Amino acid sequence: MARAWLVLYPRVCILNHYGPTECVEGVTHHLVSVPPALAEAYVPIGRPIQNVEVYVADGPRPAL
Repeated sequence: MARAWLVLYPRVCILNHYGPTECVEGVTHHLVSVPPALAEAYVPIGRPIQNVEVYVADGPRPAL
C-alpha cells in the first residue's frame, strides 16, 4: 500500500506511526518518502520517540 500511494502521490510522504494496540499513542515513527522496492513486504516501524524504550519480543516475520 505504501508503494502504491507513493507512486500516485510522490510528493506526499507517509509517516508510519507504531504503538501498542491498547492506547492511541505511538512510540516509534518512520518517514517513508520513497516507494519501497517490490520485494519489500513490510515498512520499518522506525525509531523510538524521545524518552521511550522499545523492546523487541520476537524476531522479524519471514517474507511472504
